[in-house]
Amino acid sequence: MPPPFIGFTNLKNVNADLRLPPPSDLAVYKTRLGLNITWSFNDQSKSLISHLTICYRSSGAWSKLASTFNSNQFFFLWTEYAKSATYQFLAYAHSVNGKVSNVSNIVTFDAAGAYVVFLPLLSYIFWVVEMIELLNKESLEGRKKEQHSVSSSNFFTYTMYTMMAGVLCVVGLSLVIFIMLLSTHRKKKRRRKQNRYGRLYNKLCDSSSNIICFKIYSRDTTDCFTEL
Repeated sequence: MPPPFIGFTNLKNVNADLRLPPPSDLAVYKTRLGLNITWSFNDQSKSLISHLTICYRSSGAWSKLASTFNSNQFFFLWTEYAKSATYQFLAYAHSVNGKVSNVSNIVTFDAAGAYVVFLPLLSYIFWVVEMIELLNKESLEGRKKEQHSVSSSNFFTYTMYTMMAGVLCVVGLSLVIFIMLLSTHRKKKRRRKQNRYGRLYNKLCDSSSNIICFKIYSRDTTDCFTEL
């Protein structure tokens, strides 16, 4: 079961003459394979909004993630957000007469890279297990052919593969520790940088679950409109 939705509300209208109600909820939560972005509309919005556009960026220009009204869920594959430790999402609504209104606050969160960090180590472990099973199979076949005698060549091969697996595991573990330390350093540096981005409007976090902690700032933007 996914964690409860985390919604956010708009702070202001972009168009003073067009006051549409904002989407009732926009949620971003982490799953085992990636991110789910889910949104919904209240009853008043459904009669006035034609569709909703979701934008995202890691740095630079905004890109369109989804623009839909009929579907209320979009799956963001983990291989995409694993390229960067931080992604930003925003949403804006299109009215039935074509005008754009209700630019949402930017939602910034740290994309956990645990799946990416531990994939090399897991691959080494699976490789070692596979090699051990293969050597055991060859050893059993050799015992049957040579009347339960283990040849020196098989023993040398087994020793060589075991040493290689050990070296790879040590290298992989060292790489994991280095990446984790580097990620911690970047998070601290990024947190100091984010403190300069205007007034902190809200912070939602539930450390007892796998809900992503993200920060909502009181700075709206129209970059997504011009760059899509």
